[in-house]
Amino acid sequence: MARKARKSTTASTLEAEARELGKRLDALVAKARKAEAGARVSAMRQIRMVQRQQAQAQQALAKLGRQSAAASAPMISIAG
Repeated sequence: MARKARKSTTASTLEAEARELGKRLDALVAKARKAEAGARVSAMRQIRMVQRQQAQAQQALAKLGRQSAAASAPMISIAG
């Protein structure tokens, strides 16, 4: 039971991180749209960095979901 609770906590943490990265990305995109040319380049770098972080968080969450599904699959025993 503790393992399931730990995975649930991990999933919740990853989901919260993905949401936070999404908010950060939205703020950076808005900032980039308002910025002058020099600042725009800097903002675009930050946007790409946050996009990579967000993709990594989403991949980790998807992997956790696959592992959780595999772990909760019914066990088949073959009695011979």
